[in-house]
Amino acid sequence: MVYDGRSLSYSQPGKERLVETKPIEQAQRQAQWLANFLSKAAGDPVPVVPVLALPGWFVERTDEGRRAEVIVDNCKSPGFLLKRRVRGAMDDSLFRRVGHALTERYPAAN
Repeated sequence: MVYDGRSLSYSQPGKERLVETKPIEQAQRQAQWLANFLSKAAGDPVPVVPVLALPGWFVERTDEGRRAEVIVDNCKSPGFLLKRRVRGAMDDSLFRRVGHALTERYPAAN
């Protein structure tokens, strides 16, 4: 899988190379929705980084793909986020408000 910052491309043996943009666009929309929801709930801006997980794939990123807004990774190692350009950490107060908003929206199943 090749990620160029705008699209994913891959090929299957004996077939043409396929190019897909919809998963990138969906990750951006979902991140925007979550940022809006959390910002409204917390009362402060909450940045959200869109991540597209492709478990089982080897993801090759071009230079543009490495700098892109959407992170595309196979997520084999959770440390992949530490290596990326991720916006600053939340202070404790915002962290608690975000946590509260998430647990209210998605309560643990008993």
